[in-house]
Amino acid sequence: MLLGGCTEAEPEPEPGAPDAGSTATPAGCSALEVARADGSCERVGVPDGACAEGFEPDGRGGCAPILPAEPCPAGQLALPGEKACHEVMPCAPGRWGDVPAEEDTQFVDAAYAGGDSDGSSDRPWTSIQQGVDAALPGAIVAIAAGSYTEDVLVQGQAVVLWGRCPSLVEVVGTNQAFAAVDIQNGATGSAVRGLALRGASVGLGLSGSKKVEAQWLWIHDTSSTGIDIEDTIGPSSAAIRDVLVENATALGVFIISTPVELERVVVRDTRSDLKKLHGRGIAVEGLPPYQTRADVAVLRSLVERNREVGISANGSDLRIEATVVRETRAQESDGAFGRGVSMQQHTKASLTGCVVRANRELGVQLAKDSELTVHASVIADTEPNVATGRLGGGLTVQDSTALVRASLLEHNHYFGVGVTQGKATIEASIVRGTLAGEDGLLGDGIVASGASGHTEALLSAVRIESSARAGIANFGCAVTLGDSFFECNPIALNGQNTDLASYTFADLGGNRCGCGEQIEPCQVQNAELAAPEQL
Repeated sequence: MLLGGCTEAEPEPEPGAPDAGSTATPAGCSALEVARADGSCERVGVPDGACAEGFEPDGRGGCAPILPAEPCPAGQLALPGEKACHEVMPCAPGRWGDVPAEEDTQFVDAAYAGGDSDGSSDRPWTSIQQGVDAALPGAIVAIAAGSYTEDVLVQGQAVVLWGRCPSLVEVVGTNQAFAAVDIQNGATGSAVRGLALRGASVGLGLSGSKKVEAQWLWIHDTSSTGIDIEDTIGPSSAAIRDVLVENATALGVFIISTPVELERVVVRDTRSDLKKLHGRGIAVEGLPPYQTRADVAVLRSLVERNREVGISANGSDLRIEATVVRETRAQESDGAFGRGVSMQQHTKASLTGCVVRANRELGVQLAKDSELTVHASVIADTEPNVATGRLGGGLTVQDSTALVRASLLEHNHYFGVGVTQGKATIEASIVRGTLAGEDGLLGDGIVASGASGHTEALLSAVRIESSARAGIANFGCAVTLGDSFFECNPIALNGQNTDLASYTFADLGGNRCGCGEQIEPCQVQNAELAAPEQL
């Protein structure tokens, strides 16, 4: 059955189409519920008790991160759930703090002036590389306070670099090597802890070793990427925890074809390169034809104030949980981009318990034969492109497939969800307050554009509220609705044929439209709306 309503310019609906369900909302359904056809009420948005660790209900059907009201100063961070900024790692008393002193530990202290170093605590090495070269497999290199201007290379065996704390121990890389600390082949099981890394190169590099751990690091003000992990030399894998990356250049974290877990990581303020391009927070890449894929998890982290894209993935597997991606800025050269999360080129991804807020152009982008599941997440306050005033959409699905469940899309521009040549399934969610672009265009809760049969939107138990233009704008696509409520939209449902295809609205029952006390059967209109040129 098709939902009813058309203009003279459109084909007549199928017989029996006008009735889209009851004309009254059952008593007891709240503003965070929809009325089902059977008379029951179903919660929409993020359910009670479903906010991720470090987040709290916002009272609007979403979740808000618990974070300090003001930005953290350099060298300090706060993770979701923390109300105050703090150092990456506390500085314990003593020359080497809490670094374990084992029988084979090699000690390093740049201030030692005895001239007879042997790596003992009484006669420590004065450079980190000396400690690495003298270490037995798996040994700890304990590093005292100081600024070490050198390029540290770990290869051939596992070594644990362990500084007293990042605020007192730094490695300053030169431009003579790839990274301030570079872990290459044959160093599986190595670890880097308690250091600050900066300088004229990459901060931390890894290629050719597996099961590498990086913890309690402050990587900042690098002339290149903050963390670079790839399989160029050989297979690699890493776990990155309790790390702050700030003021890196071009890329905060860059991962190629490698399994990596990023947990309790802050990536912020990544700078453009010399051409005023890029500045991405986290970039994940597989190698074409994407048979060698990166497999990355971003957990309980904060990605903020980067440029171009907060988190991007191409040809990879990406899992983002309990993470905030916010305030991504436009590319410095031309004012383009500023996107929160972008997934393309056969990427398979999930976004669970996250907040993607106050980014530019697109909150979340899914394109080029990719798959995404969004659950218990918020995509909100996306602003238009700085240069053109266009876009600002919440979630765009292009030639891809997305499932959005129990989520909130609020106060985005152009559209809450935009679908073209793809399929979006939206369940138990809220799309609220979608605004027109700065160019005055669109403002639709959901817009579907493309050839029917190739572009589909399926809605079940969805509230679409207070859109600037239409609750749903359907341009030659297939839209299926059930148990959904369209509240206070100037046009609830708009359908227009295109030169390529006719639109359809399939009614599964239980749909309601109206504003305030005026609840009526849903009717499809043709208001001759302008179709989107791009999503």
